[in-house]
Amino acid sequence: GLDYLKGSKLNMTTGTIKVVDENGNPDFKGGLERFQGRGNDSWLCEKKGFSIDLIEDADLLNLGSDKDYALIAGYRDSSLLSYMVIKDLINEMDLEYAPDYKFVNFYVNGEYQGLYVLAEKINVGYNRINIDCTYRDVSGGYLYELDDLDYNWELNYFHTDHGNTYVINDPLIVKNRQMEYSEKLWQEFEHAIYSPDGYNEQGRYYTEYMDLDS
Repeated sequence: GLDYLKGSKLNMTTGTIKVVDENGNPDFKGGLERFQGRGNDSWLCEKKGFSIDLIEDADLLNLGSDKDYALIAGYRDSSLLSYMVIKDLINEMDLEYAPDYKFVNFYVNGEYQGLYVLAEKINVGYNRINIDCTYRDVSGGYLYELDDLDYNWELNYFHTDHGNTYVINDPLIVKNRQMEYSEKLWQEFEHAIYSPDGYNEQGRYYTEYMDLDS
C-alpha cells in the first residue's frame, strides 16, 4: 500500500496498472515489475512522486513505447503549468529531445490521489534519449546526471576539482576503466569551461567536448 511506499524511497512493490484516456476508453492494462517512490528534494514533500516500471514495453497515452515512466507529483507548483511552459519552450528552441508528458488523475486501489504528470523517464532508448551505445565498453553511450546534493543514493558517482558531482545513470554497472574515462572527460571539460579563455591544460577548447547547439 501507499503507506509502505511513502515510508522510504527504497521501498517497492509490484501490481497491475490500468490506463484510460480522457474519454474513459482503455489505453493499457498490464503488470508492474516495480513501483516505488522517486525524486530527491521533492521526495520530502507531502505529495510523493513515483517510478513506474512495466513488465513489458507499452506506449502509455502516446508517450512512446518504453518500460519506464515517471509519475511526477509537482507539489510545489499547484498549477503544474511549469511542465507545459518548459516543454513548449524546448519545442520552440528545436532541441533534439525533451521528455514528453500527460496530465493524469491518479488512483491507487480505487482511491483518488490527485492530479499528476505522467512523463517519459529520462533513460537511454529508441523513444527516449537515443544515443549510440556501440562503443560503451569505454568511450560512448553514457547517461550522466549533475547531482551535487543527493548522489549518495546512487551506485556510481564521482567528484570533480570544481566541486561538482556527476552520477552515471546508464549503464547501471560501471567498470573501473569506464569510471576513470568519465572522470577524466568531465574534469577536462570543466577545466576548459572554468578557464578565462575556454581552453584547458591539454589545449582543447570547451566546444570540443560538447554539442554547443544543445
